[in-house]
Amino acid sequence: LLFGGSTRIPRVQNELTKALGGIELGKSLNTDEAAAMGAVYQAAAISKGYRVKKFLVKDTNQYPINVEFERHNDTMDQKLIDRILFDHNNHYPNRKLITFNKYTDDFSFNVHYGDLTYLSSNDKHALGITELSRIHVTGVNKTYDKHKDTMESKGVRAHFQLDDSCLLVLDRIEFIFGKKGVDIDNNDTKPKEESTLSKIGSKISSFFSSKSSNDEVKETTENTPTDSSETKKTVDNKEGTNTTNDTASSTTTNASSNTTPKPNIIRESLEFKIETLDYTDPSSEAQINSKKKLSELDAHDRELIALSTAKNNLETFIYDIRD
Repeated sequence: LLFGGSTRIPRVQNELTKALGGIELGKSLNTDEAAAMGAVYQAAAISKGYRVKKFLVKDTNQYPINVEFERHNDTMDQKLIDRILFDHNNHYPNRKLITFNKYTDDFSFNVHYGDLTYLSSNDKHALGITELSRIHVTGVNKTYDKHKDTMESKGVRAHFQLDDSCLLVLDRIEFIFGKKGVDIDNNDTKPKEESTLSKIGSKISSFFSSKSSNDEVKETTENTPTDSSETKKTVDNKEGTNTTNDTASSTTTNASSNTTPKPNIIRESLEFKIETLDYTDPSSEAQINSKKKLSELDAHDRELIALSTAKNNLETFIYDIRD
């Protein structure tokens, strides 16, 4: 669908057809009203008072956003790392996080526009500054010293989001700790495999217990981390359980109690300061001067309107007198 009065020009339509690979352009809407009609239709679709045909509108960001930081290797040499945070044409609103490993002291990282080779020289000139901000993270060393003896560092995570207006927002930065020797996924810990003793207990239980009782204990063991009291309660409530079954179930209970529970995760929030590298906000004095200038222009416009109204009234009065 075309929108905008300039799309009526045949040359513009020909160029659009070429750019779209020969697809026929939709001309069913008035190009002067197409944008307004789309906004009205979208407002009706998201409101509860109207029912319209469902359609999907996906908003994407125009420029890729990268995160740049320094990393020290084993020889203490600095290596500059540049990672893509939100790629070109990423849908928004959207949330992403980036993990900084091997940091035990305060550090900083930059946020900037990524690969802009797809832009023309004029577009790059119009874009101007490509550096967006520099984030200074503090409290890393203090937090690391607090947990280093009992827990293992799993990295510093920065949580970003592109909001509904496609504005980049840094929600929070946190230091993640987990039990030593346990790998932690992005959002949760990975449960350890069932211990050998638990497997032996389950096997012994299968020799003595009935099929239904065995299935019940197996389901409890696999789905939820149980302790001895919960397992005993399940076995005792089972109807028709004999002494041999109680002994086998007790063996399974003791084995299950030795299963290592899920490792705990500690999340410590860190403080950060955002240093703007993009175009800065105008100073207070500049804002006051701008508001003053706008007020003067508004007053001038009001005077012009009053003068035009007075002239029209005078002309109307003259014509009425002549009649």
